[in-house]
Amino acid sequence: MQKRAKGDEMSFGQFLRTLRESKKLSLRDVEEATEKEISNAYLSQLENDKIKQPSPSILLSLSD
Repeated sequence: MQKRAKGDEMSFGQFLRTLRESKKLSLRDVEEATEKEISNAYLSQLENDKIKQPSPSILLSLSD
């Protein structure tokens, strides 16, 4: 990951998108990898900062 200038922090959603894209995964790939616990629509909302505080169970599913 690149260093960012002070005041130019990456949001959680931006971090998720960067990580997903670095692994060359589509939103649907992540949905399948989480056994549909996280829909591609929900992940899109996370990545676009429409959902700011996902539940611990969502974070656990994404961490696997």
